[in-house]
Amino acid sequence: MQNIDNELQTLLTVYIAEHPGCERQLADEFRTAVGTITRWANGYSRPAKRAEQIIITSLKSKLQTG
Repeated sequence: MQNIDNELQTLLTVYIAEHPGCERQLADEFRTAVGTITRWANGYSRPAKRAEQIIITSLKSKLQTG
């Protein structure tokens, strides 16, 4: 499986590292499965472009506020 390097992957990796165990909360917020969050963080898949931009914006905000 090809690894997709992208901004979403980087943001998720940082957020998860700073907030261990947050995958369930993120999955609920973004209305997806925990496994999907893991695949996005590992770079194996990504959401639709429009959804990806919304998620990126949300993660940036979360990282800025702590």
